[in-house]
Amino acid sequence: MTKVLDQAAGENWAAYNADCVLFTAGLDDNSIDFSVYSPPFSSLYIYSESVADMGNCASDDEFLSSTATSCAKSCASRVPAD
Repeated sequence: MTKVLDQAAGENWAAYNADCVLFTAGLDDNSIDFSVYSPPFSSLYIYSESVADMGNCASDDEFLSSTATSCAKSCASRVPAD
């Protein structure tokens, strides 16, 4: 289970503050209509010592590869644009 830092919900909507890669892995495909996220920057800030932390990359190329993989996994949950 993904740790949700904060959440709110109302009629026909829900908002979650969580690790987007882990959180969206548990969602059905085509279940997100709108998302807001703040991606990390290569070598700008290391949030933790975890290898899952995208800030812990040895190079810009490794960062871009990690980011592309993470985005591909989370994009499956987004509803396609009309």
